[in-house]
Amino acid sequence: MGGAERSVQLLAEAMQRAGHEVIVVRAGRRNQCYVHRGVRVIALRVENFSWPFGGGQRPLALRVLWHLVEAANPAMARALAELCARERPQLVHTHTLLGLSAAVWPVARRAGAALVHTLRDYYLACPRFVMFRHGRNCERVCWPCRPVAAVRRGLAAALDAVVGISEAVLERHRALGYFRQVPLARVIPNPYPLPSEAAARRAPAPAGAPLRLGYLGRLHPAKGVELLLQELRGASQLPPWQLVVAGRGRPGYEARLRARAAGDARVRFAGAQAPERVLAELDALVVPSLWHEPLGRVVIEALAHGVPVIGARRGGIPELLEPGRTGWLFEPQTPGALAACVHELAAARSRLAEMAAACRRAARRFEPARIAAEHLALYEELLRGRKAAGS
Repeated sequence: MGGAERSVQLLAEAMQRAGHEVIVVRAGRRNQCYVHRGVRVIALRVENFSWPFGGGQRPLALRVLWHLVEAANPAMARALAELCARERPQLVHTHTLLGLSAAVWPVARRAGAALVHTLRDYYLACPRFVMFRHGRNCERVCWPCRPVAAVRRGLAAALDAVVGISEAVLERHRALGYFRQVPLARVIPNPYPLPSEAAARRAPAPAGAPLRLGYLGRLHPAKGVELLLQELRGASQLPPWQLVVAGRGRPGYEARLRARAAGDARVRFAGAQAPERVLAELDALVVPSLWHEPLGRVVIEALAHGVPVIGARRGGIPELLEPGRTGWLFEPQTPGALAACVHELAAARSRLAEMAAACRRAARRFEPARIAAEHLALYEELLRGRKAAGS
């Protein structure tokens, strides 16, 4: 599972605890039903040319054909129609649609269910989800993506409401022409459970020790790890620092990153690690994203553990941080901007305990019960409106 799937799991469990009947429908290798942590789960077998999750790079022609089918997959539409007829949902809330297809929207509409979609990435406009190509953010839908994007944009007209996990991701879709006919829109961030004080407690750095910086997440060109290495290793007069890079990527790219830092004892590549283990040893987490992160779950994770964040002004990241109180923001395209934030971190070292407390207070915004309540308020508003309209 990735961050989106973990967020949906937390949301479903919180709604189940609040007394609602929740069914999670997911893409699967085979049809199956089971109960996970009190929530009923139905897996629908993906009916396409290949399994979309992992398994290596497919030939270009097959990838194009796969996405054209995925745009409004008729086989998945039939399976979803059978599911709706059997379960008779009052409301259908879609999140990550890869494998299930946006075909769920007209199916749910015909079944009489209210229909909500949450934007967690750029799936509707970009088959690769990121709208980031050749080291740059796509300002518009690229021509190879337009046929698929046009189909999904048309299907989105069936929605009753759209939720953005940040204002940034919602507005970016609107600028691309999505959701013009959708009557309700909300910004509701991802849920994240606040760990206990004991679980979030961090070991203080010894007096005079180097600054403890960290990167946590997938190793991918869009994530800005190369920029982070360049800024730290190329800046003059930085205070002493150490950097741990925790995460995995494609072997060739990971090898390239390791080669860039070869021979520098200040940089340690730790591979995949439990987030809490990494965060427990940091003075600050660096999130140097070059792409427009829809939100930045790792930022919330750091705040919940009392770790201030040096974050890029990209996507939803600025919506999560209060500069000087819970972290710092920098412009990735400005040389030296990230290094300047490291200087500010060094100057604030005596306030790190105070900042840790502020981070944990800010993270209360994302507690699952609160996020579930915001969703339920939207559902109730939507269902009241449908009832008043006689639909």
